[in-house]
Amino acid sequence: MKIMTKGKKAMMRKTLSLAMLGILLATLLLLASSTSHLIADNTVSDAEKAISDANKNLITAFKAVVEAEKTGADVNLLTINLNSALHFLNESRTYYQTGNYHLAIIHANNSTKLSNSIVSSANELRAITIQETASRQNVTIFSIIVIISILCVLGYYGWKWGAQRSRKKLMKMRVGVVK
Repeated sequence: MKIMTKGKKAMMRKTLSLAMLGILLATLLLLASSTSHLIADNTVSDAEKAISDANKNLITAFKAVVEAEKTGADVNLLTINLNSALHFLNESRTYYQTGNYHLAIIHANNSTKLSNSIVSSANELRAITIQETASRQNVTIFSIIVIISILCVLGYYGWKWGAQRSRKKLMKMRVGVVK
């Protein structure tokens, strides 16, 4: 029987650990290379879906901004954000064409998030503008009613005052003899 010293035992453990680590690394590399085709297909279809979704969301955001603008809302900031979302979508398409599907998905998702944010902001802005317009219309109608009422009251009392003045003037006149 061979007797091992502490130094030899430690060296054996290190060698065994390195061998196990090498086997694990080789197994992971083999697994990664054998499934890379499947992963690439999923990434391509994921990128296509992300770009398609981003395009649909951008169109929805554009329509929401147009509707908000029709109500009279100030959509300058939303337009700037629309341009940013369009930029992300164009970058996503560029990365997709160059084969960088991961970055294509990231940029498409950024475009989608920004488009969704634009839609909610446009809807809120549209609702606020509609509410403000209704309030202004109510104030205008109320003001017109008040002004017409005041004019009617002033007209009535002005007419009464004029009629009373005419009567007093008539009563002060003397009957004269005509020759």
